[in-house]
Amino acid sequence: VAPVVGSTNLAATLLAATGGDRADLVPGVVNEYVPFGNFKDLETIIRAAMPKTNVWISGLSGNGKTMMVEQVCAKLKRPCIRVQITNLTDEDDLLGGFRLVNGETVWQDGPVTLAVANGWVLLLDEIDYGTSKLSCLQSVLEGNGVFIKQTNRKVNAQKGFIVIATANTKGQGDDTGKFVGTNGMNEAFLERFGVTMWQPYATVAVEKKILEKKMSALGIQTDSAFAANLCQWAENTRRSFEA
Repeated sequence: VAPVVGSTNLAATLLAATGGDRADLVPGVVNEYVPFGNFKDLETIIRAAMPKTNVWISGLSGNGKTMMVEQVCAKLKRPCIRVQITNLTDEDDLLGGFRLVNGETVWQDGPVTLAVANGWVLLLDEIDYGTSKLSCLQSVLEGNGVFIKQTNRKVNAQKGFIVIATANTKGQGDDTGKFVGTNGMNEAFLERFGVTMWQPYATVAVEKKILEKKMSALGIQTDSAFAANLCQWAENTRRSFEA
């Protein structure tokens, strides 16, 4: 069967990328979310939509890196396509490939190509799980779009396109054993992230506000004293860990 070059069914792609819960890529607003850390800086960067502005956000697990990106996009009503990186992620997963559709071999754009072509925010989640196969993103990170060699097609980056990566490490690997599976990233690859951020855990005051909002959202009577005790316990645990 001769291959057919065509764009993917965009509606189906959007539904799949959002888990089928909405027909577009603008993240939903989480009412109990409390902005902290790098939220304002990231909002400024995404709002400015400057080309070639790639952001690397690192920080310990569970401190809201990914949710921060999604909630900035929700606030700005910006489509955001999230790609979960693993050690198996390759060019076919990212840029696209030929798929069998109704007995025909059809080219379907991958999430990176779609983000480039439509000016979306591209969120590469847990990027330090990736391998040298991520080198297919070099041209994308340089702001030069992507050339699909299988179909001889150039896709230029549209206004608003930006790459944001989240990771537990700074791309230098992990010697502590806390983040098994993370890799040291190629220096030339890391150089293409012009903005780097370290996301800390929320302060005790912010965590207390988060808990109180969560209690309210769950229909539980807000207990400020209990919330404060939980936050202090968490803070003491983190200090002990650091020590």
